[in-house]
Formats: sequence, C-alpha cells, structure tokens
Amino acid sequence: MSQFDEETIYITRRRTSGSGPVTPDAMSGRGNGVARLLIIVTSLLGTQLGTSLLGAVFWSMAARTFSVEAVGVGAAAVSSMTVLGTIGMLGLGTLLMVHLPHLPEDRRLALVRVCLVLVMAAGFGLGLSWAICSRWLSTTLQPIGHSPVTIAIFALGVAGFAVTTTLDYAILRAASGAIQLIRNLLAAVVRAGLLAVFALTGLRTGMHLYATWLVASVVSLPVCYKYFRRPRYRNSRRQSRRTGLAELQSIRGEVAGNYVLSLALTVPTLILPVIAALTTSSADTARFSTARLAASFLFVIPYALPTALLAHTGRAVEDARDKMRLTIPLGLLISIGLAALTAPTAKLVLSPFGENYTDDSSINAFRILALATIALVIKDHYVTLRRVQGRMAAAARLIVCGTMIEIALAAGGGHLFGTTGLCVGWVCAVFLEAIVVAPMVLSVWRRDAARPSPQPGEALPGRS
Repeated sequence: MSQFDEETIYITRRRTSGSGPVTPDAMSGRGNGVARLLIIVTSLLGTQLGTSLLGAVFWSMAARTFSVEAVGVGAAAVSSMTVLGTIGMLGLGTLLMVHLPHLPEDRRLALVRVCLVLVMAAGFGLGLSWAICSRWLSTTLQPIGHSPVTIAIFALGVAGFAVTTTLDYAILRAASGAIQLIRNLLAAVVRAGLLAVFALTGLRTGMHLYATWLVASVVSLPVCYKYFRRPRYRNSRRQSRRTGLAELQSIRGEVAGNYVLSLALTVPTLILPVIAALTTSSADTARFSTARLAASFLFVIPYALPTALLAHTGRAVEDARDKMRLTIPLGLLISIGLAALTAPTAKLVLSPFGENYTDDSSINAFRILALATIALVIKDHYVTLRRVQGRMAAAARLIVCGTMIEIALAAGGGHLFGTTGLCVGWVCAVFLEAIVVAPMVLSVWRRDAARPSPQPGEALPGRS
C-alpha cells in the first residue's frame, strides 16, 4: 500500500480555514473516482485473504495431527481469547490510528506505550477471570482452568492478543501496512512451526494448540519495536519523564462511542465458536469452527467494500452516497454468486481439513453461514453511511440491539438443534438486521440533501 493510500484511509484533516474536513480528493490530486476506490478494495482484500488463508493452513494442519476433541478445545480457547482480547482493547486501536499522525514523535510513542499497558492489563484481567470461571461453564472449556499453568497461559494469550492487535492498528498509519503484514506472517509461521513440533513430540492437547498463539504473539512483537520504544534522543527532562497520560486524556471523550460500535460489530462473529462450545460437544465445536473459518473467506467482500468506500470518500456525504450506488449492487452480486457457488462445492472446500470435517453437519454449517454474506453487505454499508453522516449514536444503538439478537438466536438454536440450529439462528438474526436497515441504505438512491459532515477522528468499521 502506498503512502498516499495510507493517508487516504487513516487520516482526515481540517481545512486551514476551519470550514470542515478535507476530503480525500482534496488531499492530493492523484487517484480519484471508481478506479481509486477499487485499488483500496483490492488492497484490503489482499490483506484479509492472506490472513484467512494462513489461518486455514494452521487449522488444517491441526485437524490432521490432533484429535477432534483437542481441536475443539483449542478452537474454543482461541475464540475466547479473540473475544476477550477485543474487549480488552478498550477501543484504543482505531483511535491510535487516527490520532498518532498529528503528534510529534515523543508524544506519539508515549501514547502508544500507555495504551499498550492499558490493553495488556485489561486483557490479562479478563483472561484470568474467564480461565478461573471456565471450569464451571462447559466441559469443552474446562481444560483452560485445569491448573494454574493453563490459567496463566490463557490470560497471557489474551493480553498478547490485545497488545498486538492494538499495535497493528497503530502502525497502519504511523508506519506502513507492510509492517503489519510482516508481523502477521511471522506469527503465522511461528504458529505452524510450533504446531509441528508439538505434534512430533506428542504434545497434542487443546491447550498446546492455544499456546502456539501466545508464543507467536511474543515472537512477532520485536518487528514493531521501533513504533513503541522510547525516543532515542530527548530534548528535555520533561520529555524523558513523559508517560503518555496527558495524551491519553486528550482523546478520552472519543473512546466510549468508538468502543461500543466497534464491539457491536466485532463480537457476534467472534463469539459464535464460544456459543458452540457452551451448547454443543467438543467434536461439534471443532466442526463448527472449521466451517466458520472456511466461511470467513466469503465475509471479506462485505467488509472490504464499505471500508474502502469510507477510505475513499472520507466525510463527503454526497460522494459516499454516489459511490454506494455502485458498491451496494456490486457487493450483493458478488455475495449472492459466492453463496450459490458454495452449495455444490461445500464438501470440496472443507476437504483440506480432513475427513472428520466433511460430514453432513460441517457441510450444512458452511452452506448456511455462507448466506450471511448477502445480509452483511447491507449491514456494513449502513454502518459506513452513518459514519459518513456523523450519526454514530444512532448506529450504535441499532447495532447493539442487533448484536444481542444475534447472540440470543444463535445460543437458542445451538441449545435446541445443535450446530445447524446455531448457524440458522445467527444467519436469521443477521438478515433481520439487514431488513431493518435496508430502507436507510436504499435511501442513497434518493437525491435528498446530505446531512452535515461529522468531526474528524472517528474509527473505521471493521471485523477481525
């Protein structure tokens, strides 16, 4: 990704006259229109597909070398880590991405460090609490709280996830997207290598699977060291004592709103394997997690198009509405085509994971989850439209309600009908959300007056 693309995606600046935010096209004369929008989409697709592919390779190796029960425990532990780590990020990742470019180096590094300390503490506390309680939640999660060692490993893994993900957001704009890609590639290689070592030495429990994520997080951190180190040269004693608290205080007013909306968008898909672990057996949890992982390739389209749209238009309401007239039909067309393609090819898609994951239960779960891509196109475009219009509070209220419905229907379906019921419940909830927001999304075809642009500094929509 070029420096200009990073400027476009992650920074919105005020005009010197104070009349409003600078639009992407005003920031540079290069790259405009549909071609530039598609370049951003391609960049996001490359990143998402790359990380999804590496995850598929890891779990495919695990499925072939570990028992179904061990994979179920490992998948539930990793999913729990991801959910708790996302909560533990406190919404600071996207705020760092927006605010760091405006700070001098010493203040920028101080803000990054204090945010990393906060998310590490929050992640460790959440992980520790979950691990202690896990022995009473379900048989699948009991190995997490089996001993003080497993409890510590799990809590450290949650803290590591929160730290590395927050840092990934920060360096997207403060450095280059290539740094994030290198860190994630290194982490994936370490996970795969450690998985092979554990398999060869007979260490094949679910917590050994989970431990690969903790080690990979620690090993990959030095790649990003220059972006949270202390400045090498300091100009004053005050700078040498800078803690980052003053910088954190300056953005505290934006944390809550950004946190609520980001969590509401992220938690449902991350928590599904946890719901599976609470409502189904270890084997069914493994099958569901594998089907969800395969379906995650399809979810890239609903994520990339509206995110690229916001990156391209900034807070230009009319420009965003105009581009949505292209991206909404394009997203629906691609999503419907992919969902239709998965019906006859589901067994082939799941075959790399092994024979245990090509039974009727896994195939049906994958086919049902694939349908969600259609509804997510509408839902994610709604969130982008509200961000552009500056109506974050309205979007947060609706999306939070939708999130609760998704969790309730998925849990109810899983409890009553197992893996298939879980999938059907969640997909029905997502389609219900899409139906509710569809009139607002379709309003982009009306030539009514645009709402005033919001203040800069709001976060991008995302899914992890």
